[in-house]
Amino acid sequence: VKRSIATSLLATLLVYPFLFWRFHAPKPNLTLNLGAEHNAIVDAMPPEDRAAGVYAEAAAMFEEIPDKSARTFGIAWPDILPGDEFWPEARAYIDRNEQAIAMIRAGAAQPHAGYRLSTVPPTDPGPLMLDPAHDWNGNPFWMALCSEPFGQYRNFARTLAADARYAAERAEPARVMQDVEAMLGLARHAGEGRSVIGDLVAVAIRVLTFELIGELVLERDGLFGETQLLRLAELTESAVPEDLPKVDFEIERLCQFDLAQRVFSDDGTGGGTICFEGLRFIRELDGARGPEAVLWLLGPLTQFRFATRREYLDACDAMLEAIEADSAPPMWEWTTTPGEQYLRSRRQATDTPVLLDALLIVGEGLQGVPHAFESHLQSRDATLVALALARY
Repeated sequence: VKRSIATSLLATLLVYPFLFWRFHAPKPNLTLNLGAEHNAIVDAMPPEDRAAGVYAEAAAMFEEIPDKSARTFGIAWPDILPGDEFWPEARAYIDRNEQAIAMIRAGAAQPHAGYRLSTVPPTDPGPLMLDPAHDWNGNPFWMALCSEPFGQYRNFARTLAADARYAAERAEPARVMQDVEAMLGLARHAGEGRSVIGDLVAVAIRVLTFELIGELVLERDGLFGETQLLRLAELTESAVPEDLPKVDFEIERLCQFDLAQRVFSDDGTGGGTICFEGLRFIRELDGARGPEAVLWLLGPLTQFRFATRREYLDACDAMLEAIEADSAPPMWEWTTTPGEQYLRSRRQATDTPVLLDALLIVGEGLQGVPHAFESHLQSRDATLVALALARY
């Protein structure tokens, strides 16, 4: 046993200089700058067509809700329905913030969202906001940048839904129509950016809108006239982009490439291996800080446990293609989907290289995207049926 240990140590000492060079000498090569590409698209938009500034103004105009403790208006707003305990407070709040709500509508009517992504490191870095000296040199990690105000979109949409219910209660169908159109405008803006999260936020806002239309049509009989019912049907039918529910993970592929170009070296042929800069980047993603001496010394001994650059990107393509194929058949024909089969096979694999196991977590999160897209089509169709019944 002692001889075996000694032989292993000797072999390690002999090969360590090569491993050390292989780990420290190669560097990541950043050839893709998603933040710059996004901002170039935004900069090409006429400033007067962008909603970002209007939305910021609307958010600043809203009266602050100071009390957000449990069982108060603050925690319930804006998801309050007529008849709820806090509905009178909701109506009063809407009355006091009519100008801000009108500003949301103005923003939602703009052709583009037009949010530029800051490439300047934040003064108070949060999750994924990495070490400025290491990561923000003109080409920050896309996932650290992709922070359009998706939460604001959803909150604005829910506020408009509350306003529409209040308008319906007051028999003001024209104002309801304005709110519905603005909600769909918010959904369009949320889906404008290059982000799967944005697509899902757009889906959620459209579902909220479809449910609101169905609710008001069924519960407020006579609220809408024939012309308004026809317009609601047009808005509902045209709300969903023609390419849905076909799922296209082009942006997710680019995100994974952006990760790979920061983690692996680049041999010029699409290959590469884990390197010191890349492992330090992974360490920062995991929230680790502090001395890097252990990483510097022992990192060379761990590199063979990691997938190579080509292995990582090939596995990413195979996984995304399988999940994309889930959206090909209609929902009622779904049994075991290609995405499920792929992820199951990868989970059952043994001795999976480091990083490929993390890729499975990404796949499990994306697996629900085709279901979300298809489900919201069903919500759209149900709303169209409700509108048809109201007309006839």
